[in-house]
Amino acid sequence: ETDQFFSPENGLGLSLLRIRAVADTKHEDCGCVVNAEPYKCVVGEKSQIVSGDLETAQLASARGVRVFATPWSPPGEMKSSGKYCSSGSMKEDPANYAKYADELGDYVSLLHKNGVIVTAMSVQNEPDLENKRYDTCRWTGKQIHDFIPYLSQAIHDAGFDNIKVAAPEQSTWAFDLRRESMNVPAVANKVSLVFGHGYDSDTPSGLPDVSGRHFWETEVSSPRSFEGSIADGIRFARSIHNYMTIGANAWMYWSLSSAGKHFNHSNNM
Repeated sequence: ETDQFFSPENGLGLSLLRIRAVADTKHEDCGCVVNAEPYKCVVGEKSQIVSGDLETAQLASARGVRVFATPWSPPGEMKSSGKYCSSGSMKEDPANYAKYADELGDYVSLLHKNGVIVTAMSVQNEPDLENKRYDTCRWTGKQIHDFIPYLSQAIHDAGFDNIKVAAPEQSTWAFDLRRESMNVPAVANKVSLVFGHGYDSDTPSGLPDVSGRHFWETEVSSPRSFEGSIADGIRFARSIHNYMTIGANAWMYWSLSSAGKHFNHSNNM
């Protein structure tokens, strides 16, 4: 299956893999991410990764694929809901920012110890959304602006100066949560990539000015029930064309594969 996805000679030749970063080491947070039984996470000092995600990242890395990470939620105590595996918004607190950034820095070290080099770290998956069904967290543009220096410093302190910081990775091809960060040179200089998702955005209108930074479309899928025809293939071929021709630098689909135990198994995700 790995060759089918990542081999340029014998498969699709995909060149990027996005994995979920899990801060802190609570066992129940691992279960939330896996969303199935049984489950297991590989645990570091201050972070963890689902064992299957790590195996996929290792197999992909061995084939030259670039791996980057995105957290879906900070630990529950840093959110208004108090719960990791639910909705809630980020608590605006420098102590939270420092602790969370340190845990994400540890995540980079955890993967490195297991043979996976992380090339980029996003601030937050879909910071414009909250959903009680899974791990989500809402951030304001100011919070993203305030957190970026902490994240950049934590990655540096972990010994990985080459890892790029990415933001804002909103749920659609919108970038309003970037403004506070990009308007302050000292913060903007710490952001190397601009991420966004492609939901409800098959025909994106264009790209905002971010001083030459690369834009990556990092998640999109179809909610329609899977039936195996070419219809979705044609739809997304057009979408890829639309993104590439306005100047996007990467286009990614959610997800590689989704087993029947997962909540999204019945559709084209």
